[in-house]
Amino acid sequence: MQIGAAPISLREGTDNIDYILDGKILLSKSKTSIPVADPYLVTFLRFFLHRYGGHPSIVNTNLFLEGIPTRISITHAGEVRKTLTVKSVVEGDSTHYSLTGLSQRHDVNATLRKLAGRLSGKSRSARVAKENELLVMAHHALT
Repeated sequence: MQIGAAPISLREGTDNIDYILDGKILLSKSKTSIPVADPYLVTFLRFFLHRYGGHPSIVNTNLFLEGIPTRISITHAGEVRKTLTVKSVVEGDSTHYSLTGLSQRHDVNATLRKLAGRLSGKSRSARVAKENELLVMAHHALT
């Protein structure tokens, strides 16, 4: 394992900048970007890192210094490449949410997990929602 910054090299194309390590393009971004105020750039960087990840030696190079690139491609392990194309940037209303009506998640046994899976389909979120629904029904039946 290498300690310290990796030897990332830059290659500029006509309309893109590639970040390369050991001959492989880890990230490519368009030279064109959409200017955005600093607090929003920080928010976008957090979103990008959480959703897509990125090599620290690239992310720490002020990747979004000039705004949000209109196209970003990132290559993950196994040569999986994801491309994000930004068509527009708008400021939306603040989203407020409430935890009212939500129940606390409880440990679920294997039988309930199988039952919830059969009733809700295969997605994990649907199964968890069904598990919680069944637990609430059981709680009401027992009280």
